[in-house]
Amino acid sequence: AENIQEIFWMRDIEGGKVLYVNPAYERIWGRSCESLYVNPKSFLDAVHAEDKLRVIANLEKNAKKEFEIEYRIMRPDASVRWVWEHSFPIRNSLGTVYRRAGVTQDITERKRAEELRKNLEKELEINELKMRFFSMVSHEFRTPLSTILISAQVLENSSQEWSKEKKLKNLHRIQSAAKAMTQLLTDILTLTRAESGKLEFKPQPLDLEEFSYSLLEEVKFSTRAQQDVVFISRCQDKIAYVDERMMRSIITNLVSNAIKYSDNDSQIYFTLTSESGQAIFHIQDKGIGISQEDQKQLYQAFQRGKNVGDVVGTGLGLAVVKKCVELHGGSIHVE
Repeated sequence: AENIQEIFWMRDIEGGKVLYVNPAYERIWGRSCESLYVNPKSFLDAVHAEDKLRVIANLEKNAKKEFEIEYRIMRPDASVRWVWEHSFPIRNSLGTVYRRAGVTQDITERKRAEELRKNLEKELEINELKMRFFSMVSHEFRTPLSTILISAQVLENSSQEWSKEKKLKNLHRIQSAAKAMTQLLTDILTLTRAESGKLEFKPQPLDLEEFSYSLLEEVKFSTRAQQDVVFISRCQDKIAYVDERMMRSIITNLVSNAIKYSDNDSQIYFTLTSESGQAIFHIQDKGIGISQEDQKQLYQAFQRGKNVGDVVGTGLGLAVVKKCVELHGGSIHVE
């Protein structure tokens, strides 16, 4: 015991007197063994302030039980060390616990290695997210940019004999592509600000019925929806305190998804109701559905269902929706 690197100690249960502690205590704790013999609880003076209550509670709870615990200590030179303690009761011939012994090991280097590994894993994860993000953004921007470029070139080279309808068709393609890019940028900025805590929540009185109907018409036009999109309002209290900008993101993303993943001849219902002072938006479609497995990661950025096929999407929409809903103190559910 005198020569091992770990602290070995033994104390009496009744009086709490320290019967033995080896010299490793002085090397790890930076305090004399004598100080522990004089005051058996003096080792607690070195326990880090953030860990002390946990260590004391553990001692009280497991006074006669075997336990393991990790915590930090502050040495006299102000350096912080991590220790691992394994403590166990000792019974006499009658089976009564009359002593307690323990081994305490300095695990600072191991903890540092774990911290380095965690930081490395986090960095790798961030780098992977960055790669996925840039890959997604470059892919998502390429299509509308190509559409804009081609349509602009077609218009530039068009003959005067072209009909107004033909010219408008190309102009609409440019507008639609530009809106898609704008929505993508909006979603990215919203998520980034929300994650960094810089997304400002500015609720103002808003007529939900008028706002929802107007925005629904706008979404139907911008997506060239072929579906029968029905708006139903059963809201008694039409005025609500909401952030109009966030509400626009919520409704636009949800309705656009319903349109995007539904057959052209299907129906989509957008119902607005109120209950107990809360507004409820219910959007129902008969689209491709979402599997139970995909529902588990439905609101994670860049995640898309395995059944989306060749339908274009970023996997950002529902992540944005959830953030905006939660900032309103609301919740979102899927069936």
